[in-house]
Amino acid sequence: CNHFFGFSSLLSFFLHYLCFTPLCCAPPKAGVDRRMRYFLARAAIQRQWALRLHPSRSFGTVTIHDASVTIPENNKPFRVPQLKYLMDTQVVLQQLRWMMQKDSMGQDIFLMGPPGPLRRWLALRYCQLVNKEVEFLSISRDTTEADIKVRREISRGNVLWINQPSVNAAVNGSILLLEGIEKAERNVLPVLNNLLENREMALDDGRFLMHPARYDELREKYGQEQMDKMGFMRVSPDFRVIALGLPVPLYTGTPLDPPLRSRFQCLAVTPLSTAELLTRLKGAAPSVPFETIKSLIGFMEALREVDTAMSDQDSARMFVDLTELEAIKWACMLQQFPKMPPASALVHVYPFPLICREDERKAKVFKDVLSKFTFASAEGVQKYDFNGGPQNGYHTESVTVRADRTAEVTMISTAGDGSKITVTVPSGSTPHSAGIPTTSTLVVDDQLEGAAHQKFSSQPYLAEVLDAMIMDHVMGHHICLVSENGNGKTSLVHQFARLLGYHHDVHTVHLYADMSTRDLLQRRVTQENGDTIWELTPLMSAALHGGIAVLDGVDKLKPGHISFLQRLLIDGEMALFDGTMFKSEAEFEILKQKMKCTDEELNSHKVFKVHRSFRVIALASSQEDLKWLQHEAQCLFSYLYIRPLEDADLQAVITAVYPAITDEDRKHLMSFVTALRIASGTESTLHRLSLRQVLRVARHLANYPGEVREHIARCMLVAFMPAFQQQKIVKVMAQAKLPGLPESETVVHAGGRGGAAGKPEAATSLAKSFFSKIFSRDMKVEFWDRKGSDGAVMRTVKIGDVEVTLPRADMEDPAAHTLVPSVLFYDNAQHTRDLRDLLKAYKTGDHLLMVGNQGVGKNKLADRLLQLLCMPRQYIQLHRDTTVQALTVTPSVVGGVVHWEDSPLVKAVKKGHVLVVDEVDKAPLEVVGVLKGLVEDKWMILADGRRIVGSVGNREPDSRTIVMHPRFRLFALSNRPGYPFLGNDFFATCGDLFSCHAIDNPDVGSIRQVLRSYGPNVPTPTIDFMINAFTRLGQLVEQGVLSYPYSLREMVNVVKHLQKYPSDGLELALSNVFNFDVHDRNSYSVIASLFKEYGVDLANAPKVLQKLDLRAEFSDSVNPPAPSGELKHGKEDPENTPHVGGNQWAGGTGGTDTAGLGGRIGPYRLDAGHQVHQVSDEDKANVPEEIKAKARAMGKEALSKRLSEINMSKHEDSLYMKFYNDVSQQITIIKEMLKGLQSKSQERTWLRNQTDGVWDENKLIEGLTGEKAIFKRRGEDPNAEGWHGEHKKKRLFFVLDVSASMYRFNGMDGRLDRTAEVAVMIMEAFHGFEDKLFYRITGHSGDEVEIPLVESTKPPSNKNERLKVIYQMYAHAQYCWTGDNTVRAMQRAIDTITKDEGSEYFVFVISDANFQRYGMRPAGLSRVMQSKPNVKAYLIFIASMWNEAQAFVSQLPAGHSFTCLDTKQLPSILKQIFISEGIVK
Repeated sequence: CNHFFGFSSLLSFFLHYLCFTPLCCAPPKAGVDRRMRYFLARAAIQRQWALRLHPSRSFGTVTIHDASVTIPENNKPFRVPQLKYLMDTQVVLQQLRWMMQKDSMGQDIFLMGPPGPLRRWLALRYCQLVNKEVEFLSISRDTTEADIKVRREISRGNVLWINQPSVNAAVNGSILLLEGIEKAERNVLPVLNNLLENREMALDDGRFLMHPARYDELREKYGQEQMDKMGFMRVSPDFRVIALGLPVPLYTGTPLDPPLRSRFQCLAVTPLSTAELLTRLKGAAPSVPFETIKSLIGFMEALREVDTAMSDQDSARMFVDLTELEAIKWACMLQQFPKMPPASALVHVYPFPLICREDERKAKVFKDVLSKFTFASAEGVQKYDFNGGPQNGYHTESVTVRADRTAEVTMISTAGDGSKITVTVPSGSTPHSAGIPTTSTLVVDDQLEGAAHQKFSSQPYLAEVLDAMIMDHVMGHHICLVSENGNGKTSLVHQFARLLGYHHDVHTVHLYADMSTRDLLQRRVTQENGDTIWELTPLMSAALHGGIAVLDGVDKLKPGHISFLQRLLIDGEMALFDGTMFKSEAEFEILKQKMKCTDEELNSHKVFKVHRSFRVIALASSQEDLKWLQHEAQCLFSYLYIRPLEDADLQAVITAVYPAITDEDRKHLMSFVTALRIASGTESTLHRLSLRQVLRVARHLANYPGEVREHIARCMLVAFMPAFQQQKIVKVMAQAKLPGLPESETVVHAGGRGGAAGKPEAATSLAKSFFSKIFSRDMKVEFWDRKGSDGAVMRTVKIGDVEVTLPRADMEDPAAHTLVPSVLFYDNAQHTRDLRDLLKAYKTGDHLLMVGNQGVGKNKLADRLLQLLCMPRQYIQLHRDTTVQALTVTPSVVGGVVHWEDSPLVKAVKKGHVLVVDEVDKAPLEVVGVLKGLVEDKWMILADGRRIVGSVGNREPDSRTIVMHPRFRLFALSNRPGYPFLGNDFFATCGDLFSCHAIDNPDVGSIRQVLRSYGPNVPTPTIDFMINAFTRLGQLVEQGVLSYPYSLREMVNVVKHLQKYPSDGLELALSNVFNFDVHDRNSYSVIASLFKEYGVDLANAPKVLQKLDLRAEFSDSVNPPAPSGELKHGKEDPENTPHVGGNQWAGGTGGTDTAGLGGRIGPYRLDAGHQVHQVSDEDKANVPEEIKAKARAMGKEALSKRLSEINMSKHEDSLYMKFYNDVSQQITIIKEMLKGLQSKSQERTWLRNQTDGVWDENKLIEGLTGEKAIFKRRGEDPNAEGWHGEHKKKRLFFVLDVSASMYRFNGMDGRLDRTAEVAVMIMEAFHGFEDKLFYRITGHSGDEVEIPLVESTKPPSNKNERLKVIYQMYAHAQYCWTGDNTVRAMQRAIDTITKDEGSEYFVFVISDANFQRYGMRPAGLSRVMQSKPNVKAYLIFIASMWNEAQAFVSQLPAGHSFTCLDTKQLPSILKQIFISEGIVK
């Protein structure tokens, strides 16, 4: 047992024993111990509770059987619950009786139970029963001490202390209701411990809450006036605390702190009994067949039992709870819509296809259980996946919105019987009448859509989703739309808003990870005089005025944040931070009658009504992790999944929205969409195009026909995909028969199946050539000005066949002229083509995203385009610490008042400038994700409360509304995703919102033009040499031999140096670029070898510098003593102080006789981590030969000693190093990539509510009021483990061929040697990263299916252990019997790897492809490779029989099988797969 049962627990036990045991059982017999007496009493209570109990009121008390509580009088009925949330069933009465017992004993209560509103409803029912006022405090990770005790406010220049719920409840004798205990950060709630235990609490303003008995005693002694002066406040004896919590770790959250737990008495709130639930469901839905209701209850019980049986005792539940609330919502939906299939209604309230989508085992179990119950069998459970429509049973025939904000909705049955349902529902503020025929197309106007050039076409499937949304609206449900990015969620929301009259009442809130729970409800601001006030957020404004609150990105919020809204979304009420209370309409009307007051009078008490028309529509991405869809979030919404459109529907949308597109382009586009959809079904690294992407391509084709391949490649950013993924796209394009590509067979054998002639670089070049830009070198850039008819100056820019004319914005405002870029730009053919493509996208109204390596000219191109257009530029550069607030407005404090300065973004939106967002990949994705609202929806909420909108129609905008200028554009600049840039993948998150352009190094001719412009005096042979050498470097980068992507910028810098200092020579100019690589021996040796082929020795460059600086260097150099001949290790310095130029200390530099670096002579090298002071070569040369010989001997002796420590001989060491050296470059690159990923994953997060650090811009006003916890600082999130648990690791399984043929043919092609090198590469590269991934290596031969070589639990840690693995491989290959077990070994690996939990599973099999001899067929091998969808299997053939291998490859899954004729390429192929699959990036 983990909980320490202390004195508080024992005292509570005895109190209950003394008070209630005599009422429940007879005195025990002698000899029965006290523990047995207690349990006998409990048994008697249970028997007693079986009787029918009735609450009765008399003489100011309420009694349930033997428990009574006095009913107090209060003058604040608006703080007493007025609605009866629960029926007084026997179970509820038993629970209320227990609470009365605890209340009468003065004990605080903890209601523990499963997620949902049942615990809260029970607490509110008790408060209503005993007429107790309630102070509600919702707990979240953002809750601070100020939220619990007192908060500072500024009024008329003075600081006021405002009591918070705990203080108000303690003083007024109310019930403090704490909901969400498990969500609090550690060490926050313990501030309540003394209040709970002793009814005492010290407040920050100097006041002190005191126990009533002690207070009364002191008041008798000192008098009331003196007590007030001393700041003592009396805690009411009626004060109680009711806490609501979930059991952790059964559910997600922070475990309960033992000292806090010991101060409560706990009641386990269990779900309603079967009989009670049956009664409630039958009462809520009398028309629903009794058997159907009974079947659902049976299903709930079965699912709960299966969940309990299959889940570990202390681990999280397997399934999200299906609670009574969902059951009641299901029954009411069937009552309202009798023709609706019951299983379809279940999907609305319990979205099991989403809950089970990533776990096949869970999905199978769920469907097996569901199919056994009659309410689901009629529809067939297997239908409920992502391939069908909502199956509503009804279609919306018409909607009429009236001026009184009600709408009449008529729905007709789809069963063909002509039955209709007409119902009056709440609506928006814009009256209209609209029919919705089933077959016709309804197009939403651009302005109502809120997205430029993005019309929406309602096809049959989307119409079904819209019908489902309307049905949920009829039921009063809030809605959550889930789909892949860009599949029409926002469009459906606008369509829904238009139909129900809400299109002027939509309040969009773009959510992000750093958003606090307070940001959802209220924001704190200062008035002009410095007073602090609270303002409603768009969500609460929608609740007040009856609008739709669109919560865009609920999947991005921190865990538990969305459940903070549970009380608002389920109960229709909310307590805000400033004391404002929102009440449901029903409760508000009861209060008006009871208090005999008007709406305005209730509002004066800060009590407001939640408008009946208020609805919340949440939007979530199904591409993200669905962990947010947990137990508490699941009950908030009715969930609708929007699958991608089928091909026929998509084609109809394209035709309806862009009728100008040619039939040929439409055919090619749809062919590619279809081929990609089929390929993505079996290939996880391929993703189908979203609706947004397809429409973007269609729009460009409508304006510029005949460029299908180019537009698709640009939309998917194919140019920067990993090489093998490029090949998969090439194959899909070939299958779609896109113009400009070779035949499909050519692609299959050349590039689509793992490499031409087994060489990855050949396949990469082939794939890249398919996407290379074809352009005319005669294309010109032209521009001119002319005056328009209204006298305005118009600028026309023409590049090739693209021409744009627009007003000169720089002449409209004198200050704007200074913002037009003036850039030094040398025209060249490729950059001219890039400018043409950018201008084309600009003309069609797109925002632009330019992606590329560093130094390829992204900024130059952006500035050049704006220079040509004479468009003013606003510039902002993002970084790791960029916040959403910093992106929009910058706060400052002047005279005690917070002022907000517009950021470049807001200025560009206001004035119609172009916003250039540089390094957009460096900012957190949740920050740049808010750009979606700006780019697509033309809507953004600023930190100061203002909002940006695309249009206000015919209305005048108010002072807090910024209307977006029609000329506003956004240019985003990003480095390419993946290694070595280590930025965030902005393209994957927001790429489909932009017209994407891959900016790469120019072609040879263009580079020559640029270099000649920068270096007119540099000899032509030198420029040609530069182009050839750097082209070769680029090829080595593509092959993975080098990691740094050398660009045009490096070439320009070398040429500029030679232009100004020609006498320095080429070697010295090049050293300015390559000195970064000097300390990377592997990379520098490759670079130096490449340049030596051209006759350039990079080693000469340091010598030139040395001669120039010789005097300066040695004037301040070390002067080591002469060699003594007594070489030694040297003394170890425990403080590791740098030692220079001596002969005493080990690890020194520039010394003599001891082990170190840079010295004259020593026994061996020893690096202590200090700056190296290097003696001259002349000093080293003067060391006598006998001392050199002695040093060599000591070095060998030290080596032998080290090898003996790891049980390795000198010969074995050299043998191992032979394998190592052949793959050292690949090892270095993979290690660097893994280090980058590790550093990125270990990047610290912002810890908020700190007492030191940097001032949190979200806490500016708290700082003005004097609060302490207003800072933020970087650090490890202490709550990460409690919320997310341990991060799962990738699991990799390598199956290596060690059969007899490997040994037999090793002398011919070195296949066994190469396989051994692969093993060395894996073991060396993954060493040190065991916290990120598990890997296992086995072998297979004619004798064995599985030969253990490396176990994931104990990978080899040194050379000796790794060499033993190699010895095993050679021994098995030498002595095994002939035969081949490749297929069985792969099946074994696939079956074995999933037995342990991991984030992803990969199996890599290497074989020598001698299948025909052993009767193996491609079809069987393909089935094995695809036998488990969650395992990605790869097969690499070391092909001694090329034709046989190629024949196999052509029939195996695309992109998962490779032929390797040259075994030297085997490590490179494996590394490319690692990159393609994201194992390394």
